[in-house]
Parts: sequence; structure tokens; C-alpha cells
Amino acid sequence: MNKLLRNWLSQVESWEAAAEFGIPRDEWVKYDIIQRNEDVYIASLSAIFDALRIDDMEQKQSELWSLAKTLLVYSRGAAARYLSGVGRDLNQLYAATLFYIAGYPATATFLARNINDFSTEIAEEEFIHNFLSHDVSSVNSLTRQLALFVDGQTEDISDLMDNLSNSIATGIICDPRQFIAARLARECIQRFSNVNIWKLLREHAADYSTDAWKPFFATGGNAATMWELLPSQEMALTQGLMSRMETTFSLQMPTSAGKTALCELLIYQEVKIHGRFVLFLVPFRALAAEIQRDMSSRLHGLGIRILATHGGNIPTRSESSSVADAEVLIVTPEKFAALEQMIEGFSDRFQTIICDEGHLIDDESRGLGYELLLTRLRGVNVLGRRFIFLSAVLPNVSEINVWLGGDQQTFVQSEYRPVDTDYCFIKQVSSNSYCLDVNPTEAQPRSYYLYRFLTTDDFRYTNPVTGRLKLIDGRNNFSSLACAATLKARRNGPVALFTTTRGRQGIQSLGKTLLNMVQKGIRAAQERPSETPELKELFEYVLFLLGHEHLLAQLVRIGIGYHHGRLPQEIRRAIEEGVQEGSINIIICTNTLAEGVNLPIRTMVVHTVRRYDPDRDLHFFIPKRSIKNIIGRAGRAGKETRGRIIFVNWNERVRIEQVLREQEIEPAKGLLCRLIETLHEFSLNNKKELTNELFERQRPWFLEIIDKIDLALLNLIASDAQADTLDQHLNDLLEQTLARRLCTSEELQNCLEKVFQLRAEHLVATVEQAIWPKLRKSGSAPRFWRFVNEKLLLQHPLWLELQDPLDDQWLQEVIMPLLSYEGEDTSRDHGMLQDFIKGWMSGLTYQELAEACGCNVDRILDFVCNDVGYVLQDLVAKLCQLATETHDERDLSEPARNWSSLLQYGLGTLQQLDLFERGVSDRLAVWGATRYIEATQTTLRGRDLVVYLRRNGQFLRSSLERDERVPTMSVKRFIRELRIR
Repeated sequence: MNKLLRNWLSQVESWEAAAEFGIPRDEWVKYDIIQRNEDVYIASLSAIFDALRIDDMEQKQSELWSLAKTLLVYSRGAAARYLSGVGRDLNQLYAATLFYIAGYPATATFLARNINDFSTEIAEEEFIHNFLSHDVSSVNSLTRQLALFVDGQTEDISDLMDNLSNSIATGIICDPRQFIAARLARECIQRFSNVNIWKLLREHAADYSTDAWKPFFATGGNAATMWELLPSQEMALTQGLMSRMETTFSLQMPTSAGKTALCELLIYQEVKIHGRFVLFLVPFRALAAEIQRDMSSRLHGLGIRILATHGGNIPTRSESSSVADAEVLIVTPEKFAALEQMIEGFSDRFQTIICDEGHLIDDESRGLGYELLLTRLRGVNVLGRRFIFLSAVLPNVSEINVWLGGDQQTFVQSEYRPVDTDYCFIKQVSSNSYCLDVNPTEAQPRSYYLYRFLTTDDFRYTNPVTGRLKLIDGRNNFSSLACAATLKARRNGPVALFTTTRGRQGIQSLGKTLLNMVQKGIRAAQERPSETPELKELFEYVLFLLGHEHLLAQLVRIGIGYHHGRLPQEIRRAIEEGVQEGSINIIICTNTLAEGVNLPIRTMVVHTVRRYDPDRDLHFFIPKRSIKNIIGRAGRAGKETRGRIIFVNWNERVRIEQVLREQEIEPAKGLLCRLIETLHEFSLNNKKELTNELFERQRPWFLEIIDKIDLALLNLIASDAQADTLDQHLNDLLEQTLARRLCTSEELQNCLEKVFQLRAEHLVATVEQAIWPKLRKSGSAPRFWRFVNEKLLLQHPLWLELQDPLDDQWLQEVIMPLLSYEGEDTSRDHGMLQDFIKGWMSGLTYQELAEACGCNVDRILDFVCNDVGYVLQDLVAKLCQLATETHDERDLSEPARNWSSLLQYGLGTLQQLDLFERGVSDRLAVWGATRYIEATQTTLRGRDLVVYLRRNGQFLRSSLERDERVPTMSVKRFIRELRIR
């Protein structure tokens, strides 16, 4: 590609971005390409055929990709409204074709399917549209030949290639359009012949047969979405993922690079062809639910029994019975560990274990459970067991792969992303103007400047009193720049505004700034999407829960939401659904969004990658791998043609560019290794030898570390190990851990051995061996067991007699004492917490709870997500499980036995819990259903209750719709989840 055309293409990129962001026309009207856009178009068409003749595949695809983006501007870009003289549908088809040949099939299919009522008299053009749309229903003769291949009636497409070659020859003589279409079509089929899934499975799947795989590609099933494999998926197959059936593999591939589709292929082969059971481990409940939704529609139709179970650690009655039938179990490590303890031999049934979001093996709250579960599973002698370890961000996945039983040949690493992403930095160029420096680490046409991206005018608003223009306060600070960039970007699709904290320097500050900008009507905020019926329902829902004064309610009203870890799951889910359906077009978020579900984010604006530590009064960078994970969320395959990341803080550029260049990304150490490092550092800093006496005298934060070490020890000890020979097994136990591999220095390895030796001695000395299984099943540390016994909590008579879950004596004498386990915390008002628990388990909303407890709504949300939902909920779950192990389960009061789940979900009756256990998840709707149940005086339980409600579905729906305490969103979700017609 010559220098002039490269410069033109760079200008096209800049012009398109300027039009997208609404930069005034007089700022870009003097671009050379504006006057010569016909020349640019003709030159681009000519360059296509030069690029097709390039032998170097990487260069060829790079140039075709640049040309595809340029052609697309003439059809559906923001600048297209200024262009004429181009057949937009046909041009879009050509752009889609170039994207396909350049290796972006998801973009190609997205574009082809979004051509409205495509019609042409050129058979080759119709064929390209059919092919890229994955539509073989046409009577087009070329498409019929393709249909024979897709339906498995032939394994050869050489006849189709020959016919396209004949069309090229005819087109040269008779019709240039036919020539162009036939030439591009042959290039498509040439690529398809090498990457189609039928060929790759035939060559690389063990025990392949057309008949065995035909159901997977049946018309109307996966054939509509999976005709070929992406480069990352192809690499996995060619290295043996589906041919070496008893070998562990680890895959490092970016977000949206085809992980889910690859897992579907693997699961189908494992279950339907080889009769193996699959365990799919995911670290988050929301992610488990999303993966089930994504896979269920495909795998259920193929007769594969798939179940997702998440929620609390204690398995429900329905879970314990239904998991036995599941061929694929999608579950969090914590829930699987609980099931493993409840169902004898449960882990032995799974021969294939898929570990999703593997980087969370390092996570502070989830990492130890993940690591210990994998340690146990790899140590169990199950014939032919294999692990599939998936991560987008860890640089040392190969090391974890070896630990799990793989080797260097079974580690697959790919940087391929199916959607192009631009990385942009806001840069001040004058006192009243900021430009976008786009892809500064790349060459033209990838890199360019977008001048006057933000100007003083973008921050002006009309004073309603004087009618004069005013500048908004603080327009040059990073928060204002981030918010203005976000508001300008939302005209092009959903925007995520990322920051590192939720408080005054994070989400709260950005939310208030956005609200102020929209309410005052600054120029950057003037193009506001229209309100949808879905947004009205979402606003009604959030308003009822939080009240008029809450910031989130005010933001949702104008199509903006936020998402962080101290927001209850039901509200986070509602915001996520709002983004999915398009009613929320801006979502302010922390890294909880990157760790949760996948959303169709077009643009990510990064406010900062530093986090403030109030205890030390300093800012520090978040890990590079967290940054990498966050920015990988922009641009979703099949939803957008590209993604864009905008970094606001120019002072953080060096750090960001290191991430973009993959420089010094932090490896995973595993939480156990990091705990040992902490203990070793503590010993060195305090110049004290590590002893059990020293451990037991430390503060609560240190004792939490010791508890985790004790839990690790308990979970690694074989169930039949004898106390008197325990020390002989320690080295064998530690050899199984990831910590042994990652504690690389001799000092750390010695510390690991010593700490486990000390804690083993302490365990033998302080807890009878008969109690060890109880501790494993409940996830209780020995210290917690001693605390419970000292307080006589398990001996309370209400374990056998409790009828009212909100009994004052139960709360005061069994539940509230648990809060002293971590030491007296003066920040917790026990009286307020007790009032909160009563209101929460009586069906009050968050704003009603705030009024009842005399505090603000955000403090209530903290109770829900931390004080009660995390700290107390965890302790109560362990206590209830210990009670079940201590007493005869038949003697336990049912409300007492299930009190942990009632607290978790905010329920007050066992009938309500029955509904939650059977898939209903909306608390407000369940309380509404309870009012209907009480009115009809039914005492049915469990499955009988569900059947009753379904049979009376119309009456129940009518009751819920009339109930002022059940928002419309809640009604719809309840009806859907209970499957009421």
C-alpha cells in the first residue's frame, strides 16, 4: 500500500471518529479526503486486488482489514451521511467480505446480517451474502453447493472453487461486477476450506465420525453460528485439545476470542461421544448463570443434561438430588466443595474439569478455595482425568498447566481478538482543547490524531435564569474529562466508564458529575438517547428499592447505571440487563464488571488505573493484569464492528502502554503462596521465630490468615489420615499444592513446610480427630469451632424448637454472638444490625430499611453486601452446617437448619425458600407471591407448591400485577423463572 493511500486511510479513520463524536464539521471539513472522497474510494477498491496478490499472509490480512474499515465508512459509518454516489448495501457486503478474508469472521457475519433486504442480479454477490450470513436456504446454485458441504453430504468444496474460477474468467470478459464478486467469493471459500469446522474436527477430533457430529450441526442449531473456528480455537485443536483426550490443556486467549464456543465443542465430544462427565468451575455466581444461559440453549437441544448451581455454600435439597442427573455441572468452587462433602464419591464422577477465569486463583476472597479444590481434584485417582484451564490475562499459565498435569505442548497461547479495538489517550494541546491520540504504539493508518475531541464549548451550558452561556465548574479535572468523553461516546453505543473505587473519588463522584452535566445540559450531553419502555420499568424497580434521593435512581432515570461490589446482586443484575437490552447506555463500574458477565460495551472510558488507600493516604496502581482484563471488555464479537478504549489520565500513559505491549504483566502466585510470603515477611520484620503461641496472640487480620492456612491443611488431609502419623504425610500433601511450585526460594519453601507442620501440631492438640470431617464439611477453621463451643452456640435449645426465624431470643443468643468472632468491631452497631436483619427478612426494601434503622440507604447496602451478606452470612452458614453435623438432622428445627439461606435471600418463610430453591430469584416477587399464597390459604411445600402456582398462573399473575409492592420488572422475571404461561 503506497504512502498516499495509507495517509488517506488514516484521515478516513480520523474523519469517521470526528463524525462519531459529533465534532463540529468546520473542524474536519478541510481534510483532503473530504474533497477527494471519490478518489479515496476508487483507490481503495483498486488496492483490494493489489492486497490479494500479497504472499505474506500477515501483511495481506493487515492491508485488507484497513481497506475493509475504509469501505465500511461509506456504508454505515457516522461519516456516511456526508457521502453519496455509493451503493451502500453492496459496499457493505464488500466490506464484510474483506473483513472475512482478513480473519475477522464475526465482524463479517455481523455486517452481512445487518444489510436490509439485500437483492442483486449477480449470482456471485448473492452467494457472498448467503455465505457470510450463514444462510444456505437460497436457490442460488453456488449456495446449493455450499449447502451440500454444510449438511455433510460432501467433504469436498473443490467443485465450488472451480465454478467460482469460471465466474472470474467470464466476468473479466463480460461483467466487471461479476469479476469482482467472483474473485472475492473465491478468496472467501479458499480461506473457508482451511478453517471450516468440519475439516478441523475431521483432522483433530478423536474418534471423529460424521454421524456422531451431525446433530451438533443440524439445521437450525449450531450451524447458524459455528461454521468455522477462530485462530485461537483452531490453534487449540491443532495442538491436540480434542485428540489427546486424557491430557490436561491450558488456554490463554483474550476475552471474546471464542472460549464459550470452544467449550461447547469440547463438552459435546466429552459427553455425547466419549460418555464423560464435565465439571465447569467458575468463580462467580453471575458468571455461572451466564454460562448456563449461553450453553443451555444449544446443549440442552442436543440431549445434554446441564445444570448450574450457585448461591449459598450449603446445598439445598433440590440441588443435592438434581446434581446426580447432570452430565455437565456449572458451579463455583465453594458450592462444589460443599456438594463434595454432602454426596459421597461426588468428585469421582467428573473426568473432565474446565477451570474458567483461572486468574482468580490469585483472588483474595476466592483464590484459596479455587486452588485447594484443584489440588484435591488433581490428587484424586480418577482414570484419565484432565483439566482445561482458561485465562485471558495470566502470563504464567504454562506453569499452572504443568502443575495440573500438562506439558509445554498442551499450552495454547493466542492474542487474537475477533473485534478490532482502538486505544486512545486524551491529550491537552491548548488551554481550551484536548485531542485524542489514537493507537500511538501503532503505525499509520492505525494511528492518528483526532483534534478538538473536547473543547471549552463542550462544557458550556445555558444559565436558566440569565439565558447566558456558562462553563461548568472543574471542567479540566480528570473526572470532568472522563464524564464528557463518556457522554460524547454514548451516541455510538453502550459506554462503560471505569474507575477503581466506589466512593468519593470513584463511582459516587463520577455519577454526580455525569448527573450534573446532563441536568445542566452541557453541549457534550445534549445528544441523549430516547427513553424506552424497558428504561421506565428499570427506573420503577430501582426507585422502589432505593428511593428518589438515591444517586442510582436519579442516574437510571437518564439511562445511566453503575456497578460495584457493594451493590446487591439483584440490582447489579438489573443494571446488567439494562445494558444488554439497550435501556442503559452508560455504566460506571469498578473491576466487578470485568469479573462478571460479558456486556455489549462499545467504548470503555478509563478514568484512572490508580486506587486510593485512605489508611496510607496514597494512590497506587492496580495490577497490570487487572488493567488488561478490564480493557478486554470493549467491543463484543457479533454485536459491534470495533471497540474503543479511551484513557483519560495522560500521566498514566507509561503504565498503560506497558500493558498494551504485554510488558511485565504480574504472574499468578496463588493465594496460599502469598499467605506464606506474608507470614515469612512478618517473621523477618518482627525478628521472631514462627510459633503457634505467636500466631494465636495476633490481631484479627492476622488470625484470618492463620484460619486460611488451617482450612488448607484440613482440606488437604486425606479423610482416613491418622493424627499420630499426620506429620509423615505433610510433605506429600505440600507436593500437591501450587504453592510448592510457586514458592520458588528455599526460604519460602522452608516457611511453607514449617507453617504447615506447626498448624498440624496445633490441630492435633486442640481438635479431636472425630471433629475434622465436620470442619471440612462446614468450611470452619478450628478456631471457629473452639469459639462456637466456648459460646455454647450449638447447645442452644432453639436449634430443636425454633419456629419463628425472627425470634428475639434466637437472634440475641445464637446469631448476634457470631459477630464477636473476629474481635469486637466498634464500627458495627449490633442493635442496628438486629433491626436490619428483622426488616430484611420481613421483605422491606432498602429505603424502608434505612428509615427503620435510622441511617442512609448506602449504609444499608453495606449491611447487605458486607456486614450481613458477607461476614455474618459466612459465619451463619458454617454454624448451621456444624449444627446439622452435630445434631440428628431429623431433630433440627427446619427454620433453624435453613436460617442461613433465609438470611442470604431476605426471606421469612420456608415456602419462600422453596421457590428460591427451584430457580426463582426475585425477592420482591416472592414476597408478592407469598401474599397470594396466604390469601388462598395453601400450605403446600416444595414441588407441590410450584405445581399449584403454575396451575393458578393467571390468578397469580393478576395478583402480582395489582400488588403495589411488586415492580413490573419483578413480575416479569418471576413469571419467566417459574415458567408460568
